[in-house]
This record gives sequence, structure tokens and C-alpha cells, in this order.
Amino acid sequence: MPVKPNYGRRVSSPPPGSTRAPYKADRRMLQARVTLEQHAKAHAAAEALGISVSALLAELVDRMKVDAQGQPAWESRYAHPSPTGAEDPMRLSA
Repeated sequence: MPVKPNYGRRVSSPPPGSTRAPYKADRRMLQARVTLEQHAKAHAAAEALGISVSALLAELVDRMKVDAQGQPAWESRYAHPSPTGAEDPMRLSA
């Protein structure tokens, strides 16, 4: 059975048999500004899974498919101005 990532739990060493560095050595903070609806959705999803929002974000990043250049397989709706000409508030936040 494959070893599952230990998202959402603080440990000082990797799981047995892992070739990864200790978790505290390879973790970095990642912050994001999201809408209230996105915030609520993320918290509800994390709670339903029994993990932290940080663990949810790590899981989503791990599952994201990218090409050889690191480009995601999907196009971001925040990368370009909206077709209506109105500026997307998420594009300029942070």
C-alpha cells in the first residue's frame, strides 16, 4: 500500500521508508487572498476531509497536472483581463 502524504500534521521526521527531508526542512509559507465564497469553500472542503486548509492547498498543488515548463493544463481566469473589459479584482489583489 502506498504511503499517503502526511498533510495537516506536524511531525519532525518523514514517514518510515521515505526519501524526503524532514517536513520542517522542506515546508514554506504560502499565502493567498481569496473571495469570501472561496474562503468558505476551502474551509468547508478541508473540514469535510479532516485536514487543515494548508493541507488542502498542498494536496491541490500536488494533484495539479503541469507540462514540462510548469504550465498548468488549464488556463487561469485571472491571467488576462475579462472579456467584458472590466478589471477582475482578483487579478490585482495581493
